[in-house]
Amino acid sequence: MKLKEALTGLSRTSIFAGIWIMIAAAASHSQALPAKRPLPRPDAAPASSAQEQKYKGIWEPVNYAQDLRLSDVYFVTSEVGYVSGASGTILKTTDGGKNWKAQLGGDPQSQEGEIRSFRFIDRTHGWALQKDVNDSIKLLRTTDGENWEPFGTLAAGWGIVDYQFLSPTVGIYIDGNNNVSRIMRTVDGGRTWKEVFPDKACTAKLEIQGLTQNAQCRLTAMHFGSPLVGYAVGISGADLNTLFLAKTEDGGATWGISTNRDFAQAFGNPVDRIFFEDENNGFLNQDHQKSSQPYRTTDGGRTWHAINASIPGIMKFADPDVGWVFDHFNYGFDYTLRYTTDGGTRWASRTFHFPAEVGGFSLPRRDRGYVAGNHGMIYRYRVVPANYQGAANSIDAPAMPGFDSTVSGQVATLNDVVAQLQRKLPAPAGAPAANSTGGPSGGFQQTGGTTTSAAVPSGGFQQDTAAQPAGGGYMDTCCGSLVQQLDTTANAFATDVPAFSQRFRNLNLILQGLNFLNSVANQANTLKQSIRALRQASNPQAAAAALNTVSTQVNGISSSGGFVQDVSTPPQP
Repeated sequence: MKLKEALTGLSRTSIFAGIWIMIAAAASHSQALPAKRPLPRPDAAPASSAQEQKYKGIWEPVNYAQDLRLSDVYFVTSEVGYVSGASGTILKTTDGGKNWKAQLGGDPQSQEGEIRSFRFIDRTHGWALQKDVNDSIKLLRTTDGENWEPFGTLAAGWGIVDYQFLSPTVGIYIDGNNNVSRIMRTVDGGRTWKEVFPDKACTAKLEIQGLTQNAQCRLTAMHFGSPLVGYAVGISGADLNTLFLAKTEDGGATWGISTNRDFAQAFGNPVDRIFFEDENNGFLNQDHQKSSQPYRTTDGGRTWHAINASIPGIMKFADPDVGWVFDHFNYGFDYTLRYTTDGGTRWASRTFHFPAEVGGFSLPRRDRGYVAGNHGMIYRYRVVPANYQGAANSIDAPAMPGFDSTVSGQVATLNDVVAQLQRKLPAPAGAPAANSTGGPSGGFQQTGGTTTSAAVPSGGFQQDTAAQPAGGGYMDTCCGSLVQQLDTTANAFATDVPAFSQRFRNLNLILQGLNFLNSVANQANTLKQSIRALRQASNPQAAAAALNTVSTQVNGISSSGGFVQDVSTPPQP
């Protein structure tokens, strides 16, 4: 399904074949995956094995109160998101759907063209497409998450297949149809475009039934696993067994083409689902309404291996472990969610009946998801306590697992030790009270705060190997065992956090997800330096000031660095 076709109207079965090019990899109603134990709420005392907190998933309505056809949804955090649709509409929420503000449109009587196909690279830089009155494709852009402006036109000669942005200035789109394809690139945010991979470059010499043919490919899907490395896939009308793979390693400036004929069956349909978790690990699938054979690569597309699953649909991953494929199950409003909790090796499923047709879905975090559709319908997925009573028209759902990482416990310990030290020391003038500067007191939770990389060292995960200062300061006399526990825990945290942030990085925002990796490691090393300053404090006043710095940093890590299950009470309408 090309974007040009999608912008002129979609059938029920094709609504979910929108622009985030992803693949389906799931077996119908397969055996449920073994559940991982969710982490406890950060403010809850540890429960005994007999009283362990139970959780469930739930879909709750957070609808827009207008009869609008909504066709796309994109959440940049668990709370901040955008919905687009008919009548030139873009809606925004900053509280998980409790309130919606129309940034554009919002009036069902408006004659403006439909808006769809969101692309965001971080919390503020985003793009969307709108069908213009003359059927051209208008590109809309925001640089602050609040204001949208027309920013040029995608000059498609044959039909837009897909597009993606890699930075505030660099973007790529595929222009093609059933016969030819080319790749276009912008370096000014989408105002102007240049051809970087012409249609004549997408060819290969194939031997078909004993005859040599110069086969031309048609690219049908594209995805970037990083700002530099990306892939576009397709097939040739001359030989449906042959996969064409175009790859770039310089942000789309140049592309190479390769072919692969090792697939177990003829595709018979365009390969138009592709998703890469990073530069080497990815999935692809074909467009077929009843069955399909998904494939996986772990070496950047050199080899592909069949996955024991079969169903089409769009794939989205919240992090490298948890991914969803959401697809129309049958005629009507039944939709099947296929989900994996082990990075795509195994898949389970659940079918839901929504009150209207679904147009798109977003998975900003493993325990938070959204769908949007006809008649202003918006549903929010959350993980809640098993005894939680949802609002009217809520739908039960499987609970995605919590994060089984030692990092969460380490941050809980840091918070606890800091609170104990604050009770022993006088608060410095103007300092906030203990545990009052954001972040839960006992968890490691992502709350949607902005993650910045301004102070991140260019070398990535750099372990702080500086020698610890000698003891003997005021803190050793006052509370030596607590300071030692703080120091030991911070060292363990700094050691474990690189692997944690690699495993649980955000895959929805290509730049923010990468910044997260360096930011958390940088926070860990800065915390270690602040603890050294605390140990060197010479009197109670200096110790209190140094502890306030440590407390602020620990709270910052709690609020922006990691994850626990979202079991907070939802906002009341």
